[in-house]
Amino acid sequence: MPTVIKTLTFSPEPIQDFITLSELTTNLSAGFLSLARTNKSVIINDIPEDLFIDTDIELVASIFAGLLAAVVKNAKESYIRLSAKVYGNVILLHIKDHNNFNYSPVENKVRQLLPLAEKIGGSVCVTSQRNNVATFAFSFPNLPMAA
Repeated sequence: MPTVIKTLTFSPEPIQDFITLSELTTNLSAGFLSLARTNKSVIINDIPEDLFIDTDIELVASIFAGLLAAVVKNAKESYIRLSAKVYGNVILLHIKDHNNFNYSPVENKVRQLLPLAEKIGGSVCVTSQRNNVATFAFSFPNLPMAA
């Protein structure tokens, strides 16, 4: 199953890249593996391989990377699970930290990322936090951006 498909059009518009959410999160997570190892944590990507991103890939990547960086930085001896589901045309991405020892900086990062998420009609929030297990959610409509 290919993860990147390039399509050519005969209009003056540029070539458009399509990427799966799984591939994007795997590529971005790779940049945090060293920090995760330092914090004795692992990142598990359970995102289905067939979810293609049709919206602004750069904003999705920026929001995801910012949120994951904050989670990994504040995890200790944890496993961080990435998962995603589709509800109609909305993708809901969860980052679940199973040993979040320093919740406050991640919560602050969520607040900083919210205006970016809102640019694509999305949201970033904390969906649950108890007993050092914290779940952070990023949802966005998976629709092509208007020209």
